[in-house]
Amino acid sequence: MGPLASAALAEGVTQLSLALFTTATTGGIVACLIVVCYVLAHHRDAATCVRLQRFLIIPLAAVIIGLIASTTHLGRPSNTLYVLMGVGRSPLSNEVVAVVAFTGLAWLGWLLSFARGRLLGVARALLVVSLPAGAFAIFRIASAYSIATIITWALPYTQVNLMLVGLVSGPVLALLLFAAAGVAPGRLAPLGMGVSLVAAVCLTVSEALQCLTLRGLESGLYPAADLVPFYPGCIAASAVLIAAALAVLALPLIRRAPLGIGRCAGATALVFAGIFIVRFAFYCMRLTAGI
Repeated sequence: MGPLASAALAEGVTQLSLALFTTATTGGIVACLIVVCYVLAHHRDAATCVRLQRFLIIPLAAVIIGLIASTTHLGRPSNTLYVLMGVGRSPLSNEVVAVVAFTGLAWLGWLLSFARGRLLGVARALLVVSLPAGAFAIFRIASAYSIATIITWALPYTQVNLMLVGLVSGPVLALLLFAAAGVAPGRLAPLGMGVSLVAAVCLTVSEALQCLTLRGLESGLYPAADLVPFYPGCIAASAVLIAAALAVLALPLIRRAPLGIGRCAGATALVFAGIFIVRFAFYCMRLTAGI
């Protein structure tokens, strides 16, 4: 590996917190949205909904962990105030505020869902509002990297990839929640698997096209492709891990057997690992125009 690629790897290491943020947060938000939709659609089955809602804290924790990781990238916690001051004009500020707003709505809705009486109506209203808030948060995360001066990030594939990673990992994480709660997902299991599979194929294709585009980009000193000669290998490794995860989940579905917690946990770990690898490679290929 040449000195340029080594420098790119070092840059990626400094951005590990953002790689964790975009990996954990997008998947956690999509899993929350899936579970919330199920709970709202089956609200008459109170016992089932309560069992499932207890485990909504898992994807919420993934989102919160991602947020905490992103704040470490700011250097000092006090710098978070400067991020908040940029709402409306800074893509980074808009991203953080959108994720925080979704987290607050979903967490409060989850907390109040264990109450009784009128508070249950408030909880349901908060969960309903969290649906568009979650979709908006993912859009803001994807839009945060449209920075014209960083030519390797200001590509349409960047936004597409960030939206797709949530659709790959979110359904798998949601199935883990159903297994942990002892709730049969029914048709939601093959539907979620189908969404993850289609999204995984689209994600791999989009990443491959992004990799090819790098060959035509260069700064004043070197071509972008020289920064990340390992990017194709990361894409391949990611695709293999995600495919393995989906295969692990597909076997019991084909046999019409229930999805066990261990199987779902293993598949979730494989999916998030696969996504993290390629997200890390993305942050390694930071190339500023003219430099």
